[in-house]
Amino acid sequence: MLRDSRVNSVSESLIYSLYPLVVETILLGVFSCLVVLSTYLLLWRPRTTGNLLVLVITITMYIFAVMHWSAYLIGNIYFFTNPRHVFFDPHSALRQILVYLGLTVNLILSDVIVIWRAWHLSNKEPWVLLISSIFFLATIATAVLTGLYSHILSAFPAFSATWSVVTVAVTLGTNLWATALIARKTWLHRQVIRKNLREGSRRTRVELTLTLLVESGSIYCLYLAFVLLSLLQLVGPLNPIFSATIPQVTAIYPTTLVVMLCLRQDDSNPVISLERQTEPRAEDRSRA
Repeated sequence: MLRDSRVNSVSESLIYSLYPLVVETILLGVFSCLVVLSTYLLLWRPRTTGNLLVLVITITMYIFAVMHWSAYLIGNIYFFTNPRHVFFDPHSALRQILVYLGLTVNLILSDVIVIWRAWHLSNKEPWVLLISSIFFLATIATAVLTGLYSHILSAFPAFSATWSVVTVAVTLGTNLWATALIARKTWLHRQVIRKNLREGSRRTRVELTLTLLVESGSIYCLYLAFVLLSLLQLVGPLNPIFSATIPQVTAIYPTTLVVMLCLRQDDSNPVISLERQTEPRAEDRSRA
């Protein structure tokens, strides 16, 4: 029985401590490469307010992603080097603060880029801004409250789990809304092209970019859906791993969008929008 209990203890330690750290370390490495690339591309472009703001946001997300990873790393070092005193870790409160900050800040900043991009691509329509603001404020409220009251909610496991589900559900709704706006923009752009070009089947550069935005948004929404299912304990013992990856993935997604837009747009355009490329270009007209 003693041996079985030790095996179970090691197994639980791997699932709840080491495996999440390994996965998060891999994602942090990917994110580090993306941050270096996005920083180079943004600095290479004109120093517009929008480009500089996106640069500040991506670097801020990276800082908080590193903070979250550091908290997991320190926790694993302390646990595996001093397992008998893990419950008396004097640095546990600081680690929890780093974890919650990494999670909360990156969730909010990720949605800032996603919603801002969707609003720009929707020609800054007021009704889009109104609905997007509601989603965004809901994301801020749930994310901040989850972090601020985590210690209180931890005394009520059922309520704490429910609050986490609400936070992820609101974030999922925000990104579904933003992805739907991009899909609408793609469809409207296609209609404009069909009216201006005789060959309606030809896909323009902008349409390809918009399609990539929709596809990447769909993949991210699928990830959030899996996180939601894990919180509801419907996909097996993956909750610890998903919890560790949220700060990294929520930062990787918008940074990937920034890199993709930088590589596909003209240097003179704001990275957050495609406003100057939504009309048929001369070369597209010449192909018709």
